[in-house]
This record gives sequence, C-alpha cells and structure tokens, in this order.
Amino acid sequence: MVRPFHATNAFRLLLALCLIPGMQANSRAEEAPPFPTDPGAWINSGPLSVSGLKGKGIVLWFFEEEDAGSRARWQPVLETVEKFKDKPVVFIAVNSGNPRPKLEGYIRQLKVTFPVLVDTSRDFEKACGLIQEVSAQNLTQIRYIKPDGEIQPGLTDDLEESADKAVEGAEWKIDPSTVPDSLKAAWWAVEIGNYKGLAATLKKSSSSSKADVKEAAAKLMEAIQKEMDDLMAKVKEAQEANPYRAFELVTELSDRFNGFEIPKEATTLKKDLSKDPKVKAGQVAAKSLEQARKQMASGNQSQKTKAKATLEKIIADFPDTYLSQQAKALSEYAE
Repeated sequence: MVRPFHATNAFRLLLALCLIPGMQANSRAEEAPPFPTDPGAWINSGPLSVSGLKGKGIVLWFFEEEDAGSRARWQPVLETVEKFKDKPVVFIAVNSGNPRPKLEGYIRQLKVTFPVLVDTSRDFEKACGLIQEVSAQNLTQIRYIKPDGEIQPGLTDDLEESADKAVEGAEWKIDPSTVPDSLKAAWWAVEIGNYKGLAATLKKSSSSSKADVKEAAAKLMEAIQKEMDDLMAKVKEAQEANPYRAFELVTELSDRFNGFEIPKEATTLKKDLSKDPKVKAGQVAAKSLEQARKQMASGNQSQKTKAKATLEKIIADFPDTYLSQQAKALSEYAE
C-alpha cells in the first residue's frame, strides 16, 4: 500500500537525500556501517554482518510500529520479501527505540520470519545516515546495501525498487538447486554468513550415505573455508600497518567461525595483537566511544563538545577500522 506523497514529504525526502553521506556531488561512496554483534539485538536470526553478507544485496526497512496503519503496511513488505525469495538479497527490518520484549511480541503476531534488528539505542539508525528519526511523523525509511558493501538511500514507499537495485551484481555462494532439502537450512546459514551451531550439522552430513547430501555438505564446507581464508588474508594484510584493524578482523574470525577449525595462526595472532600498544589504545578508545554516545545524547552542549573532540581523535587515530567508522557516523549525525 503506497501512502499519499505530500509536498512536505517530498521536501523532507529531498533534504534527506542532499544531506545523506554519499549523495553530495563528487562525494565518495559510503561503506555500510557494521551491524550489531549482540545476539539480543536480533529476532529471527543470529547476528548478521556486512562482511558475512558480502556478495548479496541487503535491504534495510526501518519501521515505526506505533501508528494505526502499521500492520497494514506489513502486507506489501511481506509480499515483496516473498517475491525475492529466490534471489540473492537479504531483507532486514529495523526498529529503533524499543526494547526487545515489546518488539518480539509485535513481530510474532505479524508472523514475520525474516531477520529483524532491534535498535533500542538508535545507534544503528544514526550510523545508516537517517536524518530524521523513524517515528509517528516519519513512519518508514529504506537503505539498501550493494554486494560490494556500499550503502545507498532507497525510496521510502518503494521497497521493491530498492530490492531491485540491491540485487544488481549479487550472487549465491552455492547454487540452491544443487542443495538437497535436508541441507537447505544449512545452505541459507552459509549464504548469510551465520555459522553459529552449523559445524556439527555439516560434519555429520559430510559422512552421509546419500551422495547428494555428502556432496552438498562438501560444497558448503568449501565455501566456509574460503571465507575464513579470505578473512585471515585481510588480518595478515592489516597486521603491520593497522594493528587495531587486524585485531578487529581476527576477533570477527574467531567469533563468526566458532565451532569450525580456526587456524592456529589466527589464535596465536589474536593473543599477540592483544599485547600491541596500538590495540590496547584502541580498546580504550572503544570505551571512550561509548562514553561519547552518552554525552551526545545528554542534551548538554558542553558534554556534546567533549564528545565531538573524542570522536575526532578516534577518527584520526584509528583510520580504516570499524571503530573509526562508528565514530564518524556518530559525528556526522551530530552535525
């Protein structure tokens, strides 16, 4: 259902498009912000990541749940998700400002089965460049992420068009037609990079007496191993020039592939990196970032000024890291 598009809405959208990073003339493409890693921030899924979904299109649908027409708006959304079910695109609904228990009941009543991100603090909403908070006055917003990780604004009332743009150039890791039904759930977990609890299933299937199951399990294991090797290569590449970035990556590796055979080199490297002065400084800076978030939200101008200085220092001291990316997003939102 498409809502009337009034002039005030048109102006608001135009203003947002002009201000969103990456939309100004001659500006560089903006990398998508990292997704929350806390399992409690996700409904219908374990924690997803931009790197785990690389190669897929991603559509983020930010929604307000407390208005009279909220439930009616879900029907076309669910229809669009169903329409794209055979294409390499992942839909994530995002709700900001509400606790998980409240949202869980709402999602359960609507029978939503695709991933929902619980953005209670609104940090993710801010990191994605939303100029105006999603609320009763700003019911929905869309961002889509291309297969290369670049984030773009979508049209508020056209989820399907955003999905079409997101899926351009996207592809499956493994052709789903080659996967037997018994491994379809495992296949989907591999496709979205959500490997928690998957190791035992694939190990068992790898020794199956059924040739198609055994072959599919081998393909899935090969895809996981390739992704692990690629991530390890990035760790090594960053090790000398950017120790904190290397630490972020090797931590991601050990967390995401928990249960699989992590390279001993990765375990050793993580221990060594944790002793590096730059990594220790980064861990302190990460705590400072959290303090800056609170200062920004305080409404006190003096506190905001201190937070701004903290964020600028993090951006300067830890370039090309998730940490600086979060600091930059918070700083730009404050502007």
